[in-house]
Amino acid sequence: MAHVLIAGMTLSGKTTLARQICRSYQAAGIERLVLDPVADPRWQTDYRTSDQDTFLDWYWNSRQCAAFMDEGGESVGRYNDAMTKTATRGRHWGHRNHYIVQEATQIAKIIRSQCTQLYLFASAVEDGETLARAWNHPTLRECNTLKTGEFFYAVKMGPCTRHSLFGQRSKTNESSNRDNRRGGNARRNGAAKQNGTGEASGTGEASGTGEASGTGEASGTGEASGTG
Repeated sequence: MAHVLIAGMTLSGKTTLARQICRSYQAAGIERLVLDPVADPRWQTDYRTSDQDTFLDWYWNSRQCAAFMDEGGESVGRYNDAMTKTATRGRHWGHRNHYIVQEATQIAKIIRSQCTQLYLFASAVEDGETLARAWNHPTLRECNTLKTGEFFYAVKMGPCTRHSLFGQRSKTNESSNRDNRRGGNARRNGAAKQNGTGEASGTGEASGTGEASGTGEASGTGEASGTG
């Protein structure tokens, strides 16, 4: 199963999204494991602990689970060999890991390389640069412009789209370009009518992006409160 990286500054919304994804696995009947050093009671999960050893015992004695490692800078750590194995070997157990970090560089590069899906909230320019290179999506460099609740959803060898936790779908670069073209067409239409030369045709409407779920599709919906 594909692993997931969820990154962003404090209060950007990353933990709120992670908890939404966690609940979506419950609806699908998938067992959920959470390692959370701050023991946040808002996690709705089958197993939650702040102890790494307890978490790893559950992890390696389970199969086909959704695992969440919150506060990744502390719970996973950049040089933690035991947690690195969850990224390199976890797929053999059928697990889908979700690493939740304030900065992507807080965890080892090999862990980031094993993640094929990314939810990137407001982050420093340097973090955006690192992830833009890793995911081959230059748009990720704009992560410092994101507001609370907004995020980029990127897939390696796939699309990169922009979303919001507050139910307002943000525009992708492609849809923004279409909007600009429609604006230009509208101005030409007005000029054509005034000159009596006929009407210029408009372009189609920009389409929205998909719904968020634990299956990896990005969502523009969710809770506006309790951002983390």
